[in-house]
Amino acid sequence: MPTEEDDSPSPLVGNPVCPQYDNNKRGLLIIDIQNDFISGSLATPNANDVIIPTNMLRNKGVFDDITLSMDSHPKDHVSFGSTHGHPMINDNMNDWGTEYKWSDPNGIEQTQMLWPDHCVWKSDGWNNPDSLELGANDHWVFKGTDVLRDSYSAFFDNDQTSETKLHAHLQSKGIKDLIIVGLVFDVCVKFTALDAIKKGYRVYIASDATVAFGDWDKAADELKEEGVRMGTVQKYLSNPAGSFNCPETNADSFGELHCKVLLMVRFVC
Repeated sequence: MPTEEDDSPSPLVGNPVCPQYDNNKRGLLIIDIQNDFISGSLATPNANDVIIPTNMLRNKGVFDDITLSMDSHPKDHVSFGSTHGHPMINDNMNDWGTEYKWSDPNGIEQTQMLWPDHCVWKSDGWNNPDSLELGANDHWVFKGTDVLRDSYSAFFDNDQTSETKLHAHLQSKGIKDLIIVGLVFDVCVKFTALDAIKKGYRVYIASDATVAFGDWDKAADELKEEGVRMGTVQKYLSNPAGSFNCPETNADSFGELHCKVLLMVRFVC
């Protein structure tokens, strides 16, 4: 499994040289860890491997908010191959994500990627796996609920005209930093992270708590170009004194100088 690293400051640990970094409230965003993506109709290889590191993150207990997104489709959803008379999509993984042209009720041509029927509201495939730890104070966001719109991002439908309640919830909690985990890296995790950047959050992806359906490297390059930071769960959790460099901005001159001195002796603030 890829374990991308960069030199980003950890949002999970204290930072004695750059104390202003600790002022940001932190949220854990768990994307679509649902049965259909792990062992059901749209299962991705090794998807079950994201559960243990996700549980490790939440058990660290340093988050001001934990939110889970759930793909929540009605029957006959626009993304289902069977809706458009292509039930064979369900049987051949090589056909997953096939582009299909169709006309919406207003007669406007749309392009839709087709997938097997999945995450139908309240079905077993829609549920979280039993091994995913949940908390009484967790918040839930349901996406893809409109039969005529798909929604990869936990913030918006794919047409970017209909917004979920995620941003409003995070704002109400004062969240500034997001760590994102879940399924899958190159689809729903990627689009959620990109929208989070647009919304002004500082975004981190725990690379060992997500897996890709397709091209990992292409998605990782796109995310890094837009300012998304990546690192392993262990790297986030390993050093209680702070395991990453100082932030690029908002450090005073003494803090910046002190960081550089520490880096020269192979420490980080």
